Amino acid sequence: MQLACAFLAVLSAVGLLSAPASGAAQEADPLWRPHYRRATPVDALVMALGGGLYLTDHYLIPWRTRAVWSGPILLDKTVRELSAFEDRDARERSAEVSDWLFAGSVLHNMIFDNLLVAWAVHGEPGTAFQMTVMNLEAYAVAGALTGLVKTAAGRERPFARECRRDPGYTRLCGAPTSYRSFFSAHATTTAVGAGLLCAHHLHMPLYRRRALDWATCGFGVGMTILTGALRMTSDRHWLSDVMTGHLVGFAAGYLIPTLFFYEHNDARSGLSGTRSTTALLPVISGDQIGGQLLSSF
Repeated sequence: MQLACAFLAVLSAVGLLSAPASGAAQEADPLWRPHYRRATPVDALVMALGGGLYLTDHYLIPWRTRAVWSGPILLDKTVRELSAFEDRDARERSAEVSDWLFAGSVLHNMIFDNLLVAWAVHGEPGTAFQMTVMNLEAYAVAGALTGLVKTAAGRERPFARECRRDPGYTRLCGAPTSYRSFFSAHATTTAVGAGLLCAHHLHMPLYRRRALDWATCGFGVGMTILTGALRMTSDRHWLSDVMTGHLVGFAAGYLIPTLFFYEHNDARSGLSGTRSTTALLPVISGDQIGGQLLSSF
C-alpha cells in the first residue's frame, strides 16, 4: 500500500510541478475539449440507480447462508495450490494489504487527478466536476453489478472448505461473506480505478507529459493485478473470481468515460474516424474467461 501511494503521489507531484500555471493552462490548452459530452440528469439517474442497487444488495437482500456454487473451474485449483500461502499470518497480511490497495485506489481517483490536478493546478473546476461524475458513475455501475452477482451466484470462497477441517484457518470462518466469492469486489474496484486512470490520462493531458500520463495508466493496471494476486495468496478468491472482476471493472472504468463522454460526440458527428480508439472488452463464454481488444480507426 505504501509503495502504491508513494508512486502515485510522486507521479501526481511531478504532474503538479510540471504543469503550467492555472490561467495559462486554461487559455493555452484546456483539458476539456469542446466535443466531450458533459454530464446530464441521465448520469445522475445512473449513479442513483447503481448506488441504490448496491445498498439494496448489502442491506435489504439476505446474504446466502449456504453455497449455491462451490469448487474450482478451469485453472482455479492449480493456481490456488501454487499461490495460496500456507501460513495463516501470511494470508491475513495479504488480505490486509489488498484492503489498503482497494481503499487507496478509490481515494486517488476521487481526490488527486480531479481535485488537485484538474481543479487546483489547471484551474478547471468544470473538468474536475465532469471527471468526478464519470468516476462515481463507473464505481456505481460496477459496484451494483458485483454485489448482485455475488448474491445470485452464492459461490463458496476457497477457504471455506479448509474451515470445515480447521475452524481457525482464517478469521472469516463462518462469516456471511463465505458465500460471496464470485466475483472479486477488490479486483473489480481496483480495476475500475485503473480503467478510470487510463481513460482520463489518455484523453486529457493532465500532467502535460505524455510519458507521465501513460505511466499513470500502466501503474494503475499493475496495482489492480497485484490486488488480484493478493486476493489469491490470502485464499479469499479463486482465479476465475479475480479475472472476471478485472475484466468487468476495467471495462466499466475505461469504457464508461470513453464511450459516453470522451468519444460520444465524436461518434455521432463522424469525427471518430480521424483517430484510433482501442477498448478492452470482457469475453465470457462456455468454459472460457478472457478479454478482447477492439480497435477502430
